[in-house]
Amino acid sequence: TKRGTYEIQYCTPKRGQFLLSIRIDGVNIPGSPFHIKALPSSDASSCICYGSALENRLACLLGKTMEFNVDVSNAGIGTLVARSVNSNCRISITKQERKIYLVRLEPRGSGIHTIEVLWDSTPIPGSPFVLTVTDPSSISISDLPSKEYVAHIGVPFAFSVNLGSLDASLLKSEVKLSSGTVEPCVV
Repeated sequence: TKRGTYEIQYCTPKRGQFLLSIRIDGVNIPGSPFHIKALPSSDASSCICYGSALENRLACLLGKTMEFNVDVSNAGIGTLVARSVNSNCRISITKQERKIYLVRLEPRGSGIHTIEVLWDSTPIPGSPFVLTVTDPSSISISDLPSKEYVAHIGVPFAFSVNLGSLDASLLKSEVKLSSGTVEPCVV
């Protein structure tokens, strides 16, 4: 070190908030005391996951990209890894903000997809995530004889939609009138 320059070291014993004081002859130097936030070098249990792919685990459609975020701001130093355990699924990770990552999933087939998310080789809370992916072509409609159905004025008509494992809250149906007006159907 340069003459008159000294290195000061301290190893924090535990996680938490600390004040670091540096004094000369009992008087704080400018800026002292300093606020120190001590975190483990890596703490996967502090990662937080959120987003549509995790909220709608039973509502994933084949051919549709699913996304969720991982906030690692309190997880210390590490590397985020997401991988498919039992299925063919393209996964990409993009750093969004300072310590928030966007994970995008593109399943290559329908069925159960298990996605493992790791922070510095340790599973984060909730991992592995199990997603049910449905092929939209497997959704069936019955009681509607053809694409061009004849309805009678003032007489309600009904048909059934089999969603398989998809969440019914995702189902929306509407009628577009010749005037351009869109009216919702009762589901």
